Amino acid sequence: MKFLLIGGKRSSEIVNKYLIEEAKKVFDSVLFAPLDKIRIKYKNEKVDVFFKEKALSEFDAAYIRIFSEDIPFGEIIIDILKKNGVYIPTNAEAIHITNNKYYTSQTLSKIGIKVPSTIFAVSPKSIKKAGNVLGFPIVVKLISGFGGRGVMISRSEQEYIPILDTLQVFKELPCIQEFIPNPGTDVRGYVLGNRCITIRRTAPIGDFRSNVSRGGSAKIIKLGKEYENTAIKGARALGLEICAVDMLETKEGPIVVESNFTPGIIWKFFGRKFAKEIIKFIYERAKKIREGKEEYQ
Repeated sequence: MKFLLIGGKRSSEIVNKYLIEEAKKVFDSVLFAPLDKIRIKYKNEKVDVFFKEKALSEFDAAYIRIFSEDIPFGEIIIDILKKNGVYIPTNAEAIHITNNKYYTSQTLSKIGIKVPSTIFAVSPKSIKKAGNVLGFPIVVKLISGFGGRGVMISRSEQEYIPILDTLQVFKELPCIQEFIPNPGTDVRGYVLGNRCITIRRTAPIGDFRSNVSRGGSAKIIKLGKEYENTAIKGARALGLEICAVDMLETKEGPIVVESNFTPGIIWKFFGRKFAKEIIKFIYERAKKIREGKEEYQ
């Protein structure tokens, strides 16, 4: 079987390297294609995707690591490859939803998953009032931020207004969420189909964001099934077979605060473990689809 890895502009070279090396252990052929080197070609009503002179629809499976700025082109590539029968553990609609924090919260809330109270508005006057509606402290998030970027905490109206004024200058849209007290930790549910590996991430001293990319630490833990089930249920609702679902631990159970359609492999703490897990899942899923043992839509 043939495996394709597509990397966006900020796709980590180390992550790409580990994924490619793990893929070579199980796939017969492996190719890495940078997203900005790919082109789309129409001919006689047939559309295909090419890297150099290679038709990418020839591959059995693909894993596409893209980020916010890659989405407009990346969604088209995913849609074309899927329609040509290439197995990809996500779809364009899932990426569109997950890249928007408001849509993510709305989608999860509809199926009964607990999320923070969230307000989104485009009117500066309305968004300024949102702080008083939720009550301080509140969390301000860029609507399409990731990796802890664009996530701020406002403890008073005096802190809140300057943040909004700055976001207006840069024409950024925020959503506002209730602040849920936590000891600087969260739980990341790393979802691979029907499996979930739970990780506790701890924020660096002086920060409330527990993202490893911002200096946090991580370790694999065992929690009650409620956390695993919430992550898997959330991933299915969002349309993602591989993703990360970030949750806060509360007395009422898990509250989902984020979902990431391009999760890192956290190699600083786990080495190749998650690169191996991702490739194993994609290989086994693609093989079953090829053999007609599982459906693919």
